[in-house]
Amino acid sequence: MNEAEWTKLARDHFVGRKIVSVRWMTAEEAEKNGYHRRPLVLYFEDGNWMCAQMDDEGNDAGAMAATGKIETWPVLQEGFETGDMAPYIKAHNKALMRNKVIDPGVVGKGTQS
Repeated sequence: MNEAEWTKLARDHFVGRKIVSVRWMTAEEAEKNGYHRRPLVLYFEDGNWMCAQMDDEGNDAGAMAATGKIETWPVLQEGFETGDMAPYIKAHNKALMRNKVIDPGVVGKGTQS
């Protein structure tokens, strides 16, 4: 599939859906998926869910970048408290903005086709 086809599929799948619950994946679920870290899981009104992965192959959990007060939703890892990651996450977000990897004026606006 090309980008336009993936975009249409994503738009059809996500636009208008309601997130009804969020939680971090349990250690047991992460282990079953072969993850060393635990991602944030979003649950939709129809019972489907979504979480970030590090790549298309699902080699591990991934963090989610966002706009707003919290710019990075981290993955949890045994032995790390979420607060221990806060300075790293803040510095990482600033670097992304500085290097224009993320353009705050574009993120979240979507594209029309």
